[in-house]
Amino acid sequence: MSDELIHRYLDDRSALSEGELDELIAHLRAEPARAAALREQLLLDDLLAQKLAVDRQNFPAQVDQRIADFQRGQEELDAQVTELRQLAEAEIDRPRTWSGTSPWVKYVLALSAAVLIGGVFFASQWLPAQPYTVLKVSKVEGNVTFQQGGQSSAAAVHAALLSGQQVNVPAGGSIDLVYQDATTVWLGGDAAVTFDTDRATGAKRVRIDRGELIASVAPQAAGPMVFTTPHAVATVRGTKLRLAVTETETLLDVTKGLVDFQRLGDQNLQQVAASQSGIATSEAFFPVQALAWPASREGVVYLLSSLEAADDLPYTAVRIPDTNNYLLTELLPRGAAQLRPGTLQWELSGGHLYSDEAGQDVLPQLTGRDELTLEVIFQPAASVATSPARIVALADDGESANLALSQEGSDLVFSLRTEDETIKPLRFSLLVANEPLESVRPKHIAVTHRAGELVAYRSGAEVARSRLAGGTLAEWRGGPLTIGADSRGQRVWRGRVLAIVLSSRCLSVAEIARSEASFRLLSAERK
Repeated sequence: MSDELIHRYLDDRSALSEGELDELIAHLRAEPARAAALREQLLLDDLLAQKLAVDRQNFPAQVDQRIADFQRGQEELDAQVTELRQLAEAEIDRPRTWSGTSPWVKYVLALSAAVLIGGVFFASQWLPAQPYTVLKVSKVEGNVTFQQGGQSSAAAVHAALLSGQQVNVPAGGSIDLVYQDATTVWLGGDAAVTFDTDRATGAKRVRIDRGELIASVAPQAAGPMVFTTPHAVATVRGTKLRLAVTETETLLDVTKGLVDFQRLGDQNLQQVAASQSGIATSEAFFPVQALAWPASREGVVYLLSSLEAADDLPYTAVRIPDTNNYLLTELLPRGAAQLRPGTLQWELSGGHLYSDEAGQDVLPQLTGRDELTLEVIFQPAASVATSPARIVALADDGESANLALSQEGSDLVFSLRTEDETIKPLRFSLLVANEPLESVRPKHIAVTHRAGELVAYRSGAEVARSRLAGGTLAEWRGGPLTIGADSRGQRVWRGRVLAIVLSSRCLSVAEIARSEASFRLLSAERK
């Protein structure tokens, strides 16, 4: 019936009765696509008629201007619709030279105005938005690219990231981005992230397909900033958070503020507050836990952390095997070794740190095992160590050690004593090539050992692997734990030490990556 009414109306605009005209208007309101098509025909007819009128104040040009406004911002579009409505109302009151004195003129004009305004609204929703700048690049490391519509371009400092563009960060790479309101975002960990804004409100929208994101979100006037992953949605108005997304889960760490964390398809949500962590998978939420470093102390044998204090010194502790509790252990500075002003970080300027207690307590917990993980977070001095310098070592007499991490020029070398290497420990080069050791950022280095295989990680990403470390740690001998030199005070290393963790188990890739990121996030809050 509606098709017949449309055809009759187009043939003769005075042919419909008042009831039929009301019926036609109801049909058009229910079918926006058909209303838009009728609007095009009405507009064409009207413009042709106006070309013959002498009292029209250039109405076709005004209509053309309204159509050109379709792709403008929502706020301006609303203003234009209001103006168009006023124009239509004025036309209702103005005598029409082409319509005579038909009693249906006002109905026709009202219908035309309604359809035209509806066309403006639906066109604003249907027409594709033109790309616009969302945020800009402040720093980039590695081969980071922007991708959209099959096109790819390399990221560069000061480059603009457009709405709908996906940022692809390779393993070991990273990128820093900043919004106009000073909200900052860091991406790493083989990330794929798309940035956009809500077209109606201007609120920030971020989709994380995989990888790691750290954001410092300024107070949001346009509405909450929303982060969407394959498993969950995190909604914030102003906070600092980290999201790590894998195929199976989304991990949320919050260091400042409060975040609404909702699993996709689930009506319930969790609120994750400062210093808390939450995990969502496709199937379930895990309970919110306190955010700490290391995230898990399972298997931790020795811990030195600048994130915690014990008697006004960095927290240094050894596990008590019988109770799994931790006992504070003495760490003595020798020579030019002191806490960096305003921090709990040790500054070594020719001196070193020494602990007989730690060496004695650690030895029985590791001897004979076939698993081990050493994590060290440090920053070398500006000058390159020209001769081998010990960063951390256990039972190091200057010639050999149970284990040792050393700096040799611009490289790092890990040595380990096993059953197969009872005379000379195995040397394992960590191949640090992407970033000079002397750069301003602290280094997170981890080395794992299990079943004869050594794996080295830098900044949470694997950098080297060896299968030459055969046997267990049965041949370990007694000796002190030293930081910044060997047990004789020789092979001196200079720089800052932020943390050391020695574990009796082999940490997984995911655990290493989370440890690196969590320390970076928590330490940034303490600056």
